[in-house]
Amino acid sequence: MTDYRKQRIKVLVSLALFVSILGCASEKKKDTVAREKQVFVEEIPAMTVVTVNRIGSYSEIAKVITETIELLERKGISTTGIPFAFYYNSPEMVPPESCEWAVCIPVPAGTSGETQAGMNVRVLEPMEVALAFHTGGWDNVSATYQQVMEWIANNDWEIAGPAVEFFLSPAEDGPDSIRTKVGFVITIVENNEDYEEEEEIEDGESTGDEG
Repeated sequence: MTDYRKQRIKVLVSLALFVSILGCASEKKKDTVAREKQVFVEEIPAMTVVTVNRIGSYSEIAKVITETIELLERKGISTTGIPFAFYYNSPEMVPPESCEWAVCIPVPAGTSGETQAGMNVRVLEPMEVALAFHTGGWDNVSATYQQVMEWIANNDWEIAGPAVEFFLSPAEDGPDSIRTKVGFVITIVENNEDYEEEEEIEDGESTGDEG
């Protein structure tokens, strides 16, 4: 985990397509490949994390990760997984200084208390996430997010939460070798057949009453 101390993160998340893509669902199978990248569903178990919620430019995330890990080390709290971040809006839709995001650092179960102002320990509920691996510079990461959104829209899933990014390699590897997993929190699409059948019955009863 100490490799992440010098992590440099520049995120270009393209959420502007969110609404339009959701309306494009089809009946393709779940093993669909989104363009060049393989999209997959990962079940994330419940975990204890230190979270830091901020409003500001995504360029601040690297500093927040570094400061949080260093603070935990000083307090003797070990980390149990790779850092990740949730993104709640897009810098293409709101000013950079108004972007909302949260950094999460996994820590041992049972860790409790507030580490310092703005840093809280919480237990994340289990979640399913549609993800794709992204390798290389940050300038084209928005294209990977778009491919994940298209896969979600073309399968039996729907977006149910924020964009998420897991940081798999340190920045020291060089911008062309940095690896992340990017995607969205998702949920299975509910089957609406029962609702449609009920609606048809109600319509039939209404027609009968009129007669």
